[in-house]
Amino acid sequence: MRRFAIRDCFALIVEGRDVVKGKPDPEAYLLTARRLAIEPPHAIVFEDAQVGVLAAKAAGMYCIAVRNPNAQTRQDLSAADVVIESFEQFDLRWVTGDG
Repeated sequence: MRRFAIRDCFALIVEGRDVVKGKPDPEAYLLTARRLAIEPPHAIVFEDAQVGVLAAKAAGMYCIAVRNPNAQTRQDLSAADVVIESFEQFDLRWVTGDG
């Protein structure tokens, strides 16, 4: 039986070896936008770490921060557009403009 791999759920994956600079530099997010052929303001980033939030915002992207209850240290996610405690709180209207 084949194990489920989360990587199989994505058409595109950008990894650390694809960039020179790591987060909080926005390089990874900007590269992803280029490869997806979308403008950064049209991208939505889900992040659980401060450096990731800072990278997403520096890239000019909408950022939804999701707290990680298992994080070793509490992350400052305040730079995100929205901070939620779990994906159960996510509301699609935040990104579609409906309501």
